[in-house]
Amino acid sequence: GSAITGLLQMSIWMTPLILLISTSIFIIPEEFALQIDMSLILYFLFNFFVGLITFLGLFATVGSIFDNDQDAQSGIWPIMMLIMIPFFIAIAIQQNPNNSIGNIASMFPFASIIVMPAKMTLIDVPLWQILFSVAVNLATMFGIFSLAGKVYRVGILSTGKKPKWSEVIKWLRYKY
Repeated sequence: GSAITGLLQMSIWMTPLILLISTSIFIIPEEFALQIDMSLILYFLFNFFVGLITFLGLFATVGSIFDNDQDAQSGIWPIMMLIMIPFFIAIAIQQNPNNSIGNIASMFPFASIIVMPAKMTLIDVPLWQILFSVAVNLATMFGIFSLAGKVYRVGILSTGKKPKWSEVIKWLRYKY
């Protein structure tokens, strides 16, 4: 359900953009047409899917740990911070996208999903930074699903009581 909602949201964003880029549809003079590189669009789509899968894994992990919505709220706020802080960093780097905060955040797990595409729309980012960001995002995605699988195996079976964070960390250390 969440993945379909995310894909629907992406298609709603991309449809007008594709229509605006195509000057033949609207007969816009060339000097007024949007000039967006296709590689930027492809990177944005790739990043969207990797970010979607990563955060779905985090939310699924929280869902497997807790029995009810009230308990799950304590587990959701750290994930929301992982979304909100990079969003605010992306807004902050609009004035100077090459500052140290922008450079670090564009290559940091979770933050690079949001910050790197914003940075790429503002300046020409070196290829090594883009590739490093992709590697970090993919490693984070696979790492999250590895951890989610460990927590899910134990968490889904231990219903009835709210686990402590120390118990969740112990679940991550179980050998299967």
